[in-house]
Amino acid sequence: MRRLLAAVNGSDKSDRAVRYVIDLVRQIDGHDVEVHLVNVQPPVTDWQLTGFLRRERIAQFQQLRGAQAMASARALLDGAGIAYRTHTRIGPVGASIARCAGEAECDEIVMGTRGLSRLEGLLSRPVEAQVLEHATRPVTLVP
Repeated sequence: MRRLLAAVNGSDKSDRAVRYVIDLVRQIDGHDVEVHLVNVQPPVTDWQLTGFLRRERIAQFQQLRGAQAMASARALLDGAGIAYRTHTRIGPVGASIARCAGEAECDEIVMGTRGLSRLEGLLSRPVEAQVLEHATRPVTLVP
């Protein structure tokens, strides 16, 4: 069985990655493919916020945000009749995506590219680079 992990955030670029996964599943026998979706939410580190809200409430909010970010990807997969599993992780994005792929024993990570300008790329480290740094599985970047 082949396992694919699509990293999604609700953007058009991540939806393109999900469409790529759908095409891939259709090319191979769909019964031999297991699809996983992952969304990573940033940890809440503001001591004022964590002191005001209970950790359980913060975790519920992050799970809700993760589900919202996966809504369009889920709709695409549902429309294609492809079963999937969802994962919401909290932590550093690149490491969390790579860790999820390992835990789910995925064969490949698929994700959209952000398409940063040169200046943006200098100011912030792209998520794709973070995933590539931590991944022990092949990563397919979908423009």
